Amino acid sequence: MSCLSEKEWILYVDEQLTTDRAREAEHHLETCAGCKQKLAGLRKLASTIAASAVHDDGSSFITSTLFAMDRSHGQTTKWWKYAAAAAVILIALPVSYRIIANRSDNRGTFIARGGSNSSMLQKLTGVETFLVSNGKQLPLRNGITLTREPKLAFRTTNATQNPLYLLAFGIDSQGEIHWFFPAFNDPKTNPKAIALPARTQNRMLQELVQPEGCSQGLMRIVTVISPARRSVDQIETLLKGLSASANLTDIFAHDNVQEWHVTVEVSK
Repeated sequence: MSCLSEKEWILYVDEQLTTDRAREAEHHLETCAGCKQKLAGLRKLASTIAASAVHDDGSSFITSTLFAMDRSHGQTTKWWKYAAAAAVILIALPVSYRIIANRSDNRGTFIARGGSNSSMLQKLTGVETFLVSNGKQLPLRNGITLTREPKLAFRTTNATQNPLYLLAFGIDSQGEIHWFFPAFNDPKTNPKAIALPARTQNRMLQELVQPEGCSQGLMRIVTVISPARRSVDQIETLLKGLSASANLTDIFAHDNVQEWHVTVEVSK
């Protein structure tokens, strides 16, 4: 298929493209480096917009903002110009996003990644992962060895004023992705990230998850909290062909990414 128009890529980023067209776009990304680069730039900008503001009338702030930029510069716009236009539009358009100023109640509930230079999203959200065994729930630690396929539990915090979305998955030593949230049992489906309600702390997800068919060796357990509600297909397209040591924070630049590295030993 031919390359999508700028407007279609904008709708794709904001999850408003039709399902059939979105699947066509994902297949096209597998062979078109140019569109993949354009999409990466749009996603970074969209994440910044979504993390900063919401439209007062409830409509999609991402789409309206990016369409406004597209109209300003025309369909042949160089993608780097969107970044410059974004600053002007974000100032001009009404914003109703408020940050929780008092964080004293959040202390001790999760580890914020990135220190003093981390984004507000990273400071106000987080995930704790637990290993469940023999009725006990222990915090998952980097470097531990799992002698059988583990049962995992997740506890989340979203102390922002807006709903956010969670992805949780494992990447085994062969690069295979094992989905925890959303549940992905039928390859004919394309589930999306699960919602994290606004202003919730230490919320334990009810379902225990257990990855199956893990290859022996290093396994990366990854959680991503984002303003964007991405699907399984979108993530697997983004991660396709990445090396085992790839830095996922480069891919999810404006999201809160947390990782735990464990070793899986498969019993024979």
